[in-house]
Amino acid sequence: MSYQGRNVNLQEPPEAIIAAAERDYQDMCVSVAAAMRGARRVAAERGSEVEAFAEVYYELSLINPRVAGAMGAAAIVQLAMRP
Repeated sequence: MSYQGRNVNLQEPPEAIIAAAERDYQDMCVSVAAAMRGARRVAAERGSEVEAFAEVYYELSLINPRVAGAMGAAAIVQLAMRP
């Protein structure tokens, strides 16, 4: 996997993270879907992808970092699984 132009060595996550993923993934997918609807609305209102990004980024910065990270991971996996 590459992040910001650097290769990242993927490691097996700890058991606690796997258990949390099994418990939380579907809820995070629902949260991502709701956030996507909100982001589409914001983008339509703002007319600028960058302004929409700024607003979504700001809103995510206000919530629990674990939840924001889990939502981001769910969104990345959902995008990666698309054909």
